[in-house]
Amino acid sequence: MTTPPKGRIFLSYRRADTRYATLSIYDRLVAHFGEDAVFMDVENIEAGVDFVDVLRGEVQSCDVLVAVIGQRWLNIEDEAGKRRLDNPEDFVRVEVAAALEREIRVIPVLLDGAMMPRSTELPENLKMLARRNALQVKHDSFGSDVYRLIKQLEIALRAAEHSKAMRARAAAEKLAYKERQAEIEKLLAQADTAISLQDWALAQQKLKDILAQDANHLQAQAKLEIVEDKLAAETNAEKEKRAAREQAQVAAKAAADEEERQRQAAVAKARADRLARQKEIAEEKARQDALKKAGQEERREKIRRLFQGRGTIFGLGFVILACLVFGGYMLSTLMPLETLSASAAQTALADNKAPGIGSTMLSAKDGMTLVYVPAGEFQMGSDADDALAECQKFRDDCRRDWFTDEEPIHTVDLDAYWIDQTEVTNAMYALCVSAGACDPPNKNNSYTRESYYGNTAFDDYPVIYVTWYDANAYCSWADRRLPTEAEWEKAARGGLEGKQYPWGDDAPVCEYGAENGAKFDDNVDCNDTDTEAVGSYAPNGYGLYDMAGNVWEWNASLYKSYPYDADDGREDSSVADSRVLRGGSWFVVNGDLLRAASRYGYDPGVNVSVIGFRCSRSP
Repeated sequence: MTTPPKGRIFLSYRRADTRYATLSIYDRLVAHFGEDAVFMDVENIEAGVDFVDVLRGEVQSCDVLVAVIGQRWLNIEDEAGKRRLDNPEDFVRVEVAAALEREIRVIPVLLDGAMMPRSTELPENLKMLARRNALQVKHDSFGSDVYRLIKQLEIALRAAEHSKAMRARAAAEKLAYKERQAEIEKLLAQADTAISLQDWALAQQKLKDILAQDANHLQAQAKLEIVEDKLAAETNAEKEKRAAREQAQVAAKAAADEEERQRQAAVAKARADRLARQKEIAEEKARQDALKKAGQEERREKIRRLFQGRGTIFGLGFVILACLVFGGYMLSTLMPLETLSASAAQTALADNKAPGIGSTMLSAKDGMTLVYVPAGEFQMGSDADDALAECQKFRDDCRRDWFTDEEPIHTVDLDAYWIDQTEVTNAMYALCVSAGACDPPNKNNSYTRESYYGNTAFDDYPVIYVTWYDANAYCSWADRRLPTEAEWEKAARGGLEGKQYPWGDDAPVCEYGAENGAKFDDNVDCNDTDTEAVGSYAPNGYGLYDMAGNVWEWNASLYKSYPYDADDGREDSSVADSRVLRGGSWFVVNGDLLRAASRYGYDPGVNVSVIGFRCSRSP
């Protein structure tokens, strides 16, 4: 026997019209499909509940509705003499209308010659019933008629099961599409960030990941073409530089070998000269000793002869006189005087006034001017809605979730500290490299300049192409450290509590330039697209330069959620995880990234042409 298909059947009928015939149909259906598969009556509805909602709910859970229609189904009246079917709360009307609204299979069953209602005879929400193909069930052919109904129900249930599967698959596909679009949007945002930081390789990977999911994504295709052109140009330039470096290394090695040969020759000559001088000194000393000995022997001989010739007393007096005359000479030859000397120098320049806002200190290690930031509380972070409003001044596609990492605004209490007045320059960094404490920058060029690091024309420009580890090593060599994220933000605010930018709330534009202290690329005519000499723009309230723009700056802190807590592990320098970048750069086109609260997390091992740093120290 074939197992009947799964699903639920709703039997709709009027008690006063077809109750007993419907019970017989119900028994046959239950015997074939099972008791749980057939819903017939409303007698089991609990007291106090909304029967309309219950009926609609039952219809919602069914896959097919059988409308049993007898001779009086259409025109039966209530106690008031009104047609029941015209009452919106009539059981039959509620049941059939709910099934038609769901667009499930509705099978009219006409008992003993009942006629199918015309649409003009039906309420508005039942008119579609008139278009449903009906089955006849008669008393004298009840068994065969119900058997035919069962077969039609099996067909309807299989169709419903197939429809459910199709809807489930469509829903799954819709969800998968939505998730894929969300992932593509996330990857596109990551690619845009990598492009803003000129990390072409990362941008290429993110764009390829997008095209792996949607090969026809036009925006990703267009950006990938630009990024790969940048990569190709960078690769060719790198090859040329590598070849030049190799040639320079060969020449340098040859020069070093020649220098070493000359040094060894000079050492050998110096050694020979030293040995010759030592020999001459020894010979001269021996000659002088022999002369001195001969003179002493001659004087003793004279005294002896004098003593023998003049008598003992006179001779003794003469000996005493000789000791007095020659004693000074003898003592001076035996105990020469020695003059001892010692010298020490220490350079440390500072203002004569007591530390306070405006106080500065000059580092003896690299010549950096440090500015004093007093102890006290400040408000760290920003409201995402305020940050969103700033973003919308520069672009139309801003999203609030871009700025939730800056929330909540919270109070941070810091001890006093000193912080570099400017970003560390090429010339300063070169001192650390010369001392053997720092690795050179990964590249000697900048974005538009073939020669940058090592070129004296750019000594006062910020050093770039340095990793977080490079910055950390430099600050350690300079007897300082990288600033924590809280120290950086307090310094950037310059004492202006609650303001968006280091200079106030005015959004940066090209015309502000030196007035608002921001080196950024608002549009192609705003600034030259590269770094600027440190201190080229106006300082903030603490006297600090370039706290907005020029280059992003490494902070000591790990990129973790707020509120800021120095004791939650974010200041652990041994953890290899994303570190905080602050301040924006010349490359950003969205001026809102120059806000004092704007923050970004980046791989500490990355070095690009828009990232530099400054140091700080405790008093």
